[in-house]
Amino acid sequence: MPESSFPSAPKSSQTPESSHDCRELSIDSSDFGADSSVFYTSAQSALFAGSGIRFVLTSRHGGFSQAPFESLNLAYNVGDCRAAVAKNRAKILRRYFPHKSLLWCEQIHSNIIFDAPNIQALDAQMSNSQTPSAQMPNATPTFCSTFRAPLGKGDGIICDDPAFVALCVVADCNPVLVFDPKRRIFALLHAGRAGVCARIITHAATRLISRGSKASDLSVFVGASIRACCYEIQEPLVSRIAWDFGAQFIRANGARRTLDLIAMICHECESIGIKRENIEVLDACSCCESDLFSYRRASLEANQNSAPKAESSQKSLNLDSKNPDSSQNNVKSTRSTTAQTGRFGLFVSLVC
Repeated sequence: MPESSFPSAPKSSQTPESSHDCRELSIDSSDFGADSSVFYTSAQSALFAGSGIRFVLTSRHGGFSQAPFESLNLAYNVGDCRAAVAKNRAKILRRYFPHKSLLWCEQIHSNIIFDAPNIQALDAQMSNSQTPSAQMPNATPTFCSTFRAPLGKGDGIICDDPAFVALCVVADCNPVLVFDPKRRIFALLHAGRAGVCARIITHAATRLISRGSKASDLSVFVGASIRACCYEIQEPLVSRIAWDFGAQFIRANGARRTLDLIAMICHECESIGIKRENIEVLDACSCCESDLFSYRRASLEANQNSAPKAESSQKSLNLDSKNPDSSQNNVKSTRSTTAQTGRFGLFVSLVC
């Protein structure tokens, strides 16, 4: 598919294309109508368009997951219907990366990076498998991708094979692409605060350099993520970041302290020899942007929605103070609500 055929990024909230019970999530070509699932692509990038690599950053729209994951959730581990997630992934794969095999990690906020496997070995492994693909837990429809299990627990993939498409899923963390257009090799990284502090980008660049790349040839794309406007942090993390990395990455706004992970990423990239003009940071905060999933935003909304219930519980607690059992139950009900939300993703593949 030519780069120019990518749709423009959606700028307004849209409704899901379809919503189905998990038992009815079959793939049909009629499901793929006008696309609302793309937030940004390599075709829109002055740095990456025509560079030999294709990427798609998805939105939260145009998928098949139901609330609270509506609708293009790409993560299996958040409590969503697995069939819906498989169909969401299949939609992107079929439309933008047909006939390619999907690679992804079981992300754990580390600096562990995997090399893409040998596809011939994987094909042989699948041919020898006695388990029908439909029964495999992470199976995707065969028209868009051969079944691929996660590579393992980690947060990065290095790939030089155009037969693969790599996926990183996020809901505030940074999806980071490090690409060498001369040697046609890339690293796709899940870089949240823990990954950035563990210098996952340096680890990836070192691996690429060990395979013949030069730091000055590397290009970096940082997709949508939570930014300093919204990433509020507390002590002792404030002091720890300032001590380990420098106080310049902490932003002060009255009594609030926020963390500027983008500044940390750019500083790390430049410190290992990547040119500033070869770093593209998408101007989009996942917490501010309603077209994207955000765990921080979902947590704030969940706590706001639970506040009236907590107030009511407190009144009930006062009335029932003579009843220990009733009081204990009410105390439990005032605890913070756990947020549930989906994950958007960055799909990346070399152009054949």
